[in-house]
Amino acid sequence: GYHCGAIAEDEDGYIWIGTNAGLNRFNGYHFTVYKSDVYDTTSVTSNRINNLLTDHSGKLWVGGNGICTFDRKHNYFIQVPLLLKNGDLERKFECLFIYEDSRKNIWAGTNGLGLLKYNPTKGVFQTLDAISSMPASQLSQLPPSVSSMTEDHDGSLWLTSYTHLYHTDAALRQLTVYKNMLTENGGTRPFQAIKAFTHATDSNLLWITSWGSGLVLFDKVTQSFTSYRFESHLPSNISNIIFSFFRKSKNELWLGTNIGIIPFNETERTFGSVIRDDFTHNSIVNSLIR
Repeated sequence: GYHCGAIAEDEDGYIWIGTNAGLNRFNGYHFTVYKSDVYDTTSVTSNRINNLLTDHSGKLWVGGNGICTFDRKHNYFIQVPLLLKNGDLERKFECLFIYEDSRKNIWAGTNGLGLLKYNPTKGVFQTLDAISSMPASQLSQLPPSVSSMTEDHDGSLWLTSYTHLYHTDAALRQLTVYKNMLTENGGTRPFQAIKAFTHATDSNLLWITSWGSGLVLFDKVTQSFTSYRFESHLPSNISNIIFSFFRKSKNELWLGTNIGIIPFNETERTFGSVIRDDFTHNSIVNSLIR
């Protein structure tokens, strides 16, 4: 089926929509569709778009099977390869997210190659083992698949894999690893993380969207995870799935879930009613504009 994987707005006001069938640009009246062409190096890198980012300079980054940026002046795409340690350039790899921190660093999470950092001088991404001063024993704990990154209030970085939560300082010198485990009903059970993001007002808390466990709250002081579900008594593999989030106001989150968009009050920690769209009563929302 056809689904939307990412949405972003550029500085010209265009809305970009990444799908599993190409990249779409909406000017307010009609769509322009960009498709990948294996014979054209200036085309978008893949038709399956997982992530879009507009950086501080207004540049649009596109992540799918590879990463590229959009050249607005010439209306084409520029591939941004991964520089391997042996000097080879890899252009095809599954990008799960692209993220810009407050220091204007561009990061990418991949499925299989771990966390990558953009080197603006060379115009390439590099793997952490090529640029980090982190001890090898800690570096080896980082996962090959990184599903999300968020910057904390103190500038440190949080990463998620499906099974663990990772915390590192901005300079990538130290790493702390937490196993994704919920304490419930007198026991513990693992949960599958999707994306992490900071709490609006409490720097000791971190939110994590999940597959099957709703919205999970991580308490940095007690190092514990708590689950908030919007569907009760349903199997975790088909319910309580939160793909994405949008901070609508200081206290209100909009969550893109398996049953549509659901509001969540961050202070009271309560869910509102599903926000239905005009076309379907049970649409799946993978991405919300951030």
